[in-house]
Amino acid sequence: MGSGRCGRCDCAFVPPRGEGVLQPRSDLRRNKIAQISVAGKTTLVAIGKLRGEWKTIYDDYAKRIKPAPVLLDAESPNGLSEKEQNIWENKWLADNIPQKSFIVALDRSGKEVSSDIFAEKLSAWQQQNVCFVVGGSHGLDAAIKKKASALIAFGQATWPHRLCRIMLIEQIYRAQCIALGHPYHK
Repeated sequence: MGSGRCGRCDCAFVPPRGEGVLQPRSDLRRNKIAQISVAGKTTLVAIGKLRGEWKTIYDDYAKRIKPAPVLLDAESPNGLSEKEQNIWENKWLADNIPQKSFIVALDRSGKEVSSDIFAEKLSAWQQQNVCFVVGGSHGLDAAIKKKASALIAFGQATWPHRLCRIMLIEQIYRAQCIALGHPYHK
C-alpha cells in the first residue's frame, strides 16, 4: 500500500491536502476570495429613499455583498417645480459623489452590458473606489454624465429609479457570484 492509503481494500484513497477538490469548503472560499480582492469600496449615490418592500429587497442583496456597498440617498424637498427639482437632485448627486472615485452613471443612453461583461468591468473598476450614480425621475444632467468614467444602461427601456437601484444591487451581487464561481449565476 502507498502513502496515504489504509491497509484495507474497502477504504477510499484520500490524497494529502494539496488537492483543491478535497479541501474543505471554507478553505476553497477563502482562497477564491483572496484571488478577487477588492481594493476600493463601492458606493451607490441615488435620488429617492427606498421604503417597505423596496428596502427589504435592496437590503437582502446588499448584505450578501462583501464588502457591503455604501448607500447615499435623498429625496428632493416638496414644493419645487419640475425644473427646480431636477436642479436640486443633480446638485445633490454631484455633491455626494466621493472624491477620486471611478464614477459609473446609470442612464438609458449608456452602453448596454450583459451580466458577464458587467462582472468583468466591475472587477476592474473595484481596484479603486467605484461610485454608481442613479438619478431621479428627471434623469441625470449633462455635467454628471460628462464627469462619469462609464455610462451604462439596463436596456433601452426607461426604468423607475427605485427599481433601477434594485436591479443594480442585484447585478453587483451577481457579478460577485460570477467572480467566485457561485451557482447563483447560471
